[in-house]
Amino acid sequence: MKIVFLILGAFLFLICISKKPRKKKRTFPTYQTQEISEEEKENIRQKLILSTNFQTMPIMNKSEFEIFKLLTSLLTDDKHKRKNFRLFTQVGLGGVINTSTPYKVASQDEKKAFWAINSLRADFIIVDYLGYPVVLVEYHGKGHHIENPAYRDTRKKYACQQASLPLVTFYFKDDKNAEIEENNKKLEEVSRILLSHSVRK
Repeated sequence: MKIVFLILGAFLFLICISKKPRKKKRTFPTYQTQEISEEEKENIRQKLILSTNFQTMPIMNKSEFEIFKLLTSLLTDDKHKRKNFRLFTQVGLGGVINTSTPYKVASQDEKKAFWAINSLRADFIIVDYLGYPVVLVEYHGKGHHIENPAYRDTRKKYACQQASLPLVTFYFKDDKNAEIEENNKKLEEVSRILLSHSVRK
């Protein structure tokens, strides 16, 4: 008889447990993000500009400016000034190199290639009197590879190679005499490129 009561008790216990109310899962309110119009985005940008204090800064550092002056002197000497070359600095690469195929009909790979160089900047560009780039000049200063990963230089080199645009690179040297000697060699290289340049017709 005791066994019967034990079985009956266990059965009733299981029934009670099964009827115990389950805890409801906790739900969190959902918020629908509201799209901001382009006009509102532009208003935010303008407000940020107006609430920020800006100041001017040099377009080149001291070492770059020294190269700029060397190139300026080169373009105004007797050998080159009659060709009316012009020197520009900090030029976006996408402004002087483009895909041969017009961008609108270029393939996806061509467009990706263009965007891979578009944001890169050339330290200096020398153009002819029609505005066509003749030579791209880079200066690798003391901290160049700290601020500029090597892959950027590689992309720049390949872009110039594909566009048949000569690239001349000046390098920083701890020994000032060695740097002057190296700079003179680079200036001679730039000069040869300028003198051999033929204006497009």
